[in-house]
Amino acid sequence: MAAYVLSFFHRVAPAVIAPDLQAAFDVGAAQLGNLAATYFYVYTLMQIPTGVLVDTLGPRQVLFGGGLLAGAGAMLFGLAQGFEAAFLARALVGLGVSVTFIATLKIVALNFHEQRFATMTGLTMFCGNLGAVVAGAPLALAVQFAGWRSVFVAVGALSLAIGIASRYGVASTPAHGSDRTQWLGQLLRVLRNRATWPGFFSNIGIAGSFLAFGGLWAVPLLTQGYGLTRAVAANHVSLAFLGLAFGSMAWTRLSDRIGRRRPVMLGASAGYALLWLLFPMVAQGAPAWLAVIGDRPRFNLSAIPGQTTNNCHDRQVSWYDA
Repeated sequence: MAAYVLSFFHRVAPAVIAPDLQAAFDVGAAQLGNLAATYFYVYTLMQIPTGVLVDTLGPRQVLFGGGLLAGAGAMLFGLAQGFEAAFLARALVGLGVSVTFIATLKIVALNFHEQRFATMTGLTMFCGNLGAVVAGAPLALAVQFAGWRSVFVAVGALSLAIGIASRYGVASTPAHGSDRTQWLGQLLRVLRNRATWPGFFSNIGIAGSFLAFGGLWAVPLLTQGYGLTRAVAANHVSLAFLGLAFGSMAWTRLSDRIGRRRPVMLGASAGYALLWLLFPMVAQGAPAWLAVIGDRPRFNLSAIPGQTTNNCHDRQVSWYDA
């Protein structure tokens, strides 16, 4: 789970340091997007091989190797002087952290009852999203004082330490011979299962849009489009992923309690889509409580009881100032 925390940190970190990356490597938005997306390209391609590796080698060995690769990639990213080196480093990070969630699910499946699987998966997601929260406002503060390069070198050292700890702290699980010889047939069996696909497409829509936005474009949009400071924009990112963390716990616990998955999936998906529809409304100055979704509506200080604008020269202030 500690490795999964760092996995989420690496997903979101480029959003907070996007201006620094553009300045350091002299790249535009398209190249910056490719740099951030390299993580997801490698992560996606590795999911099926990771499942095979976890079933055959066991989660301990896989987490150990993943920690070493992620640590080396994060350090290289912090030390990279050119865009090509940063691109390679980001790919190494994606390769290293791609194994963490599948390995954790294997550990959950082996050690907890089936009726608690969703709850334990939600707990894993909760802890992982704490890494995304750290990659918001705390990362912005750390970058301000230490610089983004030093931060990533330190994160790389932490990844190495977690990988080594996994080698000696995660219980060994026996590999079954059938997993080595029949995994392709088992994979095809999963693909032919109709129950596999609703969750697949739902996850593409929800996780794809949320992570693409929160993991890269949220901070540039809020700073360049709506005039927020990077610290305030990073607070928005942290808040969004904090909501994802607690939501993961709440929805999975509810699903286990009622013993059904479909109503929870449909309800959560509909609510998520509705909030995206509210985003343009917020940009036009919706009520202040909606500002946690995106823009900062402005208010006249004179409209606040007990306040005057004498010391503000009749300026409009944001709800953050108020």
